Amino acid sequence: MTFSEPNHWPRRVAMISAHTCPLSVPGKYKAGGLNVYVLELSRELSRRGVAVDVYTRLRDPEKPEVVWFAERARVIHLVAGSPQGRCGDTVLFEHLPGFVDEIAQFAVQEDLTYELVHGHYWLSGWVAAQLKGRWGTPMVQMFHTLGQVKNLVAQDGTPREPPLRIETERWAVGQADRLIAVNSVESAQLIWFYGAKPEQLHIVPGGVDTLLFRPIPKAQARRHLELEDGARVVLFVGRLDPIKGIEVLFGAFARLCANHSSGPCRLLVVGGDRDRERDKLQALRETAAGLGVAQEVQFIGSVEQQHLPCYYSAADVCVVPSYSESFGLVAMEAMACGTPVIASRVGGLQFTVQDGHTGFLVPPRDLGALADRMGCILRRPELAARMGKAGVERAREYSWARVAESILAVYGELHQVARLPERDKRAATF
Repeated sequence: MTFSEPNHWPRRVAMISAHTCPLSVPGKYKAGGLNVYVLELSRELSRRGVAVDVYTRLRDPEKPEVVWFAERARVIHLVAGSPQGRCGDTVLFEHLPGFVDEIAQFAVQEDLTYELVHGHYWLSGWVAAQLKGRWGTPMVQMFHTLGQVKNLVAQDGTPREPPLRIETERWAVGQADRLIAVNSVESAQLIWFYGAKPEQLHIVPGGVDTLLFRPIPKAQARRHLELEDGARVVLFVGRLDPIKGIEVLFGAFARLCANHSSGPCRLLVVGGDRDRERDKLQALRETAAGLGVAQEVQFIGSVEQQHLPCYYSAADVCVVPSYSESFGLVAMEAMACGTPVIASRVGGLQFTVQDGHTGFLVPPRDLGALADRMGCILRRPELAARMGKAGVERAREYSWARVAESILAVYGELHQVARLPERDKRAATF
């Protein structure tokens, strides 16, 4: 029995992204690959005739309640605590019951009926489970990052994820009808750490927009960004979260600069919220100064998606030194733009980056290995060109259309079971 045909799909889905709006610029406070995933998946579902309502916390009182971003897809901003200022995960959790009530009230006012609810991240998992109970709809859950895994790789002195998160993730796993993992490592982690059942799990790799992320001639990209001629450019893109390993990159970059054999180098740091993360930015500037590379490091701040291809294309190498990464969207975007990637051999990066083919994988936190591999690519333009070409080919395998088709197969399976008589639901196997 196949569930990949439109007549098996739900007509309307409630997508939950409680803690961050998918319309936020990636790289800003709390905005990253999850935002891109929710936005692109919803767009693709809309193209296939599925109506998608993405419910998120209102963070800006000036924003309209409803924002359409595709023919059948919209973001709905609802109150969950004060919309002013920061709201950490633990604080936001206290406001989730009210957020659930807001969603339910909006659905009643608009006379909406949802045939499936899809949660993203642990906070949204709690919300999705509550709505499943209220509406009697199937629940799909993605975590994107796992608290247990983050705690395992956290360095000394780095804040740990609270027990509340771990307990909520475990509870949401038990409530979900299906769990989406982006690779076999995450699938195994859900089973080992959270007691997920194999029959709950579906592996669906993430995607990349290859129409947006495509190679731009390097000279053209550098002129546009007003980068100096002759310098080797190393690129970091991402949130300024300790788990992204940016301080390891700084240390390796300092070693690279001290070597001099690669010529003059520049490190571009794309990401960070200048308004909300001033302390983080200042600390990183002090780290760069302490390593003697303050003049070589340029902090760009967060960049709109449509401008990112220019940065990727201008770079000689993109470095993703994360301690943990479910998929590695930045690595895939860089490869789609024809830029070699050096990434930590962790999580989804082990599947995204093909070691020696589209870039290099190095042990996490290994400054020497990272510096060595950066120098290898910067000193060998023929190797960089070969890896860049292979990266473009690799990225074509990860379209959002393919992601949507796989997710719709999961939706279709649950939708058909939900329509069965109760006695047949218990007997249904897939």
